[in-house]
Order: sequence, then structure tokens, then C-alpha cells
Amino acid sequence: THAHGDHHMGVAGLKAVYPVPVYLHASDVYMAKDATINLSNTMYGPDSEFTPDVQLQDGMKIPMGGYTIRTLHTPGHTKGGVCYLLENYLFSGDTLFEMSIGRTDLDGGNHDQLIKAIKTQLLKLSDETVVLPGHGGSSTIGRERSRNPYLVY
Repeated sequence: THAHGDHHMGVAGLKAVYPVPVYLHASDVYMAKDATINLSNTMYGPDSEFTPDVQLQDGMKIPMGGYTIRTLHTPGHTKGGVCYLLENYLFSGDTLFEMSIGRTDLDGGNHDQLIKAIKTQLLKLSDETVVLPGHGGSSTIGRERSRNPYLVY
């Protein structure tokens, strides 16, 4: 969903076992290639640097088995943050959390951009869409639309 180390530190190990492509939005490639910028050098484990096999753009569709995953570009946590929509499930990474949003004080973060992305990309989804964030509990778009203190004013 984005290039912070805690979301990709297992890429090298997985690619060694499974020959699958790694996707990342084009705007986060610079971050993925530098352990200092992606913060993996401050985390437990090895520094994580990689180059994605596929650079995503907004609206790209990714085939997976008999399914299609739609990419929603949601900058603000990072420049290249994305969410993935698979049927009625939204994998929101660090864009949208249960009653919260992603932090915007790190490299590439921008609070106004994040709020705009959530409102234009995510809140237009149906109330029943299940939100599965990169950290914490799940929610629904309807619950976040009506109760998330960062989105209700």
C-alpha cells in the first residue's frame, strides 16, 4: 500500500520463495529504494530496499486468480499511498484506520492531501464496504463516514 519499511520488510523473503511481482505506486519508488527514507533502518530486522516490478497508477486493475483488484491512489500518508479494492473489501494500508487516519508528519506526508484522498476516493464507496487497515481493527466506510473524528466536522 506504500513504501514504509513496516509494510515491505518481508518482500525479499517472499520473492525468494514465490515468483510473484511486487507492486508499488510510482510516487513511492524513491522511498522503497532507500532504507533511511522508508524507515526500515530504524526498525527491528534488516534494512529493506527494493525496486518494484510494477509501478502502479490510480485506477490500475490487478488480476489475481479469478478476481480483479482496483488500485485507488490515496496520497497523504506517503506520496504514493494506495488502497486496494477487492469486491466489497478495501485494504486501506495506512490511509484510513478505524476511527483514525494515517500520520502525515513523515517524508511525503501531507494532511490536506490525505483528507482529500479519503473523501474523493474512499467515502464514495458503499457504506457496507469493509475497511481492512494496515494496523488495528476493521471497520466499514459507513462507520468511518459518520463517526471518524478526522472526517466528520
